[in-house]
Amino acid sequence: MGFGFLFVGYLLSFNFVVYNEYTDIFSTLLMLLGLSTLSAYGKSFKAAFRAGLPLALLHAGSFVSATGALLGLFTPSAEFITWLSVVSLATKAVFLFLVLTGVADISYETDIPVLRLRALRNRIFTVVFLALGILLETNLFPVQSRLLSIVAMLYMLLGLLVTFLNAKCFYEAYIWICLEGEEQMERRTSRFGFINRLNAFSDKMEEKTLARRAEEKKLKEENKRKRNQKK
Repeated sequence: MGFGFLFVGYLLSFNFVVYNEYTDIFSTLLMLLGLSTLSAYGKSFKAAFRAGLPLALLHAGSFVSATGALLGLFTPSAEFITWLSVVSLATKAVFLFLVLTGVADISYETDIPVLRLRALRNRIFTVVFLALGILLETNLFPVQSRLLSIVAMLYMLLGLLVTFLNAKCFYEAYIWICLEGEEQMERRTSRFGFINRLNAFSDKMEEKTLARRAEEKKLKEENKRKRNQKK
């Protein structure tokens, strides 16, 4: 259904402080791969996919800039790096807000209220976290000031919390929505061969998980039946 790629892609965003310019592009591309399938199941996912396209371009720009500077090919100006970071963070805020809205919407349709509430809660935390990142990038705080240290520490701690909560939310969507109903959903064949191969690999992994969950469910029902017989 797409939540698997969304989850794996988002895991790469755990690297949000050091060398993230080298990993953000791959994180975004994997999430877009998942959203390319999820777009068929909700308007918010479709809007998130569209918002992810300029985000991928921005992250590609960061990757090229960082790689060029690393190899000594060119040195981007500090103003350009700051502008690119601020725009990327703002675009990422919109992107993740829409992705989480999509999770909330599909959770409502599939009657999973706890997942819907978590997705709605995570939208607020995510926007606050990325807003702090924008404040740090704009250099509004004096260098080596106590306030800058406090905001930077808050940004790192909130980043760990938000990234964990969002990853957990996407994983739960994968388990509770994707695996519970995907066997009845018809997957569209992509015109890109590599996407079809990735989908085929994902299907095999999900079939194993479904089989294991079916065995666990059967065992629980058997234990429940035995307890009822004893009564």
